[in-house]
Amino acid sequence: MYVESPARAGFGTTLIERSMKSLEGGEAVMRVESHGISWKLQMVLPDLAPVRKPASAPHRLSMSDDRNVAGAGGQRVLVVEDEPLLAMEMAATLGDAGFDVVGPASRIDEAMRLIAKAEFDGALLDANLAGRPVDELAAALTRRNIPFAFVTGYGRESLPIAFASAPLLAKPVDTAAVVRVARGLFSTGENAIPIRRDEPR
Repeated sequence: MYVESPARAGFGTTLIERSMKSLEGGEAVMRVESHGISWKLQMVLPDLAPVRKPASAPHRLSMSDDRNVAGAGGQRVLVVEDEPLLAMEMAATLGDAGFDVVGPASRIDEAMRLIAKAEFDGALLDANLAGRPVDELAAALTRRNIPFAFVTGYGRESLPIAFASAPLLAKPVDTAAVVRVARGLFSTGENAIPIRRDEPR
């Protein structure tokens, strides 16, 4: 039996690679050999207290008519999310709605590099990345006057104190909510989502 190397990475391969890379020091390497396919998976287990997970139903990533409504205008949205499947679904949803997606970024250092480049117009920011708060990311976005919304399953009380009134996208998310919140970042007038700008520059 001869096994050929796949011409492109499929969904499963992409999910495995992003899942491992979402952990600092993680790596996934696929080897195609004559007798079959093998994977080398490497991860660093952090010495952290268990992170409280919200008691909720699985992500409601159902299709919605809102997903195909035009009007995003090509705005670029940074997605910062450490759950690979959710990050991929959010990126696909935003792309279908007409947004250009930057990322997704799954680690704080990765997100900071993208924020430093500032090659996007707004951001959806997971409020907790691998057990770490994202205060520095929110502050960096504010200093650059880039609108953003938090994505969290823990409620508004989980947000950094300085950004407690920031827009929020609650987990489990659905496609309509992702698009609505993203559009709200760029709306003006009565439909605008209020963005705090009182963080020191």
